[in-house]
Amino acid sequence: TLVDDALAGRFSPVALLAATIATLGAGIIRYDGLSEDFLTGFLLLQVANFTFAAGQVGYKHVMAHYTLSVPGYRTFGYFFFGALIIALPS
Repeated sequence: TLVDDALAGRFSPVALLAATIATLGAGIIRYDGLSEDFLTGFLLLQVANFTFAAGQVGYKHVMAHYTLSVPGYRTFGYFFFGALIIALPS
């Protein structure tokens, strides 16, 4: 919702509060002392969550502006192909 709000040029304090509580809750649940590995893993997970949300919201906005000549389900496999290209080197 935060990414969608940002793309639409609006701000929702309730959504920001919910995201903050969820992030703090995840930190509390997984807290095992403040080590460099903990902070790195926690921040990496938050970046992954943000990029996943941005991709889904971005897809929604792109599909709203550009219509395809084929149904969306016929091109959805390209997402998996793109993910494979990104994941294989790692």
